[in-house]
Amino acid sequence: YCRNPDGDRAPWCYTIDPSVRWEYCRVEKCIVPVNPPVVSAAGPTVVVPVPEVPPTVDTAKDCRIGIGTDYRGPTSITALGVTCQAWTSNTPHAHASFTPQTHPDKGLESN
Repeated sequence: YCRNPDGDRAPWCYTIDPSVRWEYCRVEKCIVPVNPPVVSAAGPTVVVPVPEVPPTVDTAKDCRIGIGTDYRGPTSITALGVTCQAWTSNTPHAHASFTPQTHPDKGLESN
């Protein structure tokens, strides 16, 4: 799957193409709704601000917040259409820097 274990500019993955080691993935940014202020019943000029709520994302949508460090969606194809190599695999691209063992909280355990 596409992930961003190192805080790069967007989710990425190693690829199964021997000539392309890694590539960014096309994961759209989530649209987080903004709550408008609520007008109080006390009068037309009194505005009560809505408390800030952390952004929530519909888990059925395949999107990322910010640069995607918490992205755990199903996208496993790069922006140019190359299939992602499993993070647990070292074929065709050997790597030891980003594995489920080195980054257990980054969503690299399955692909």
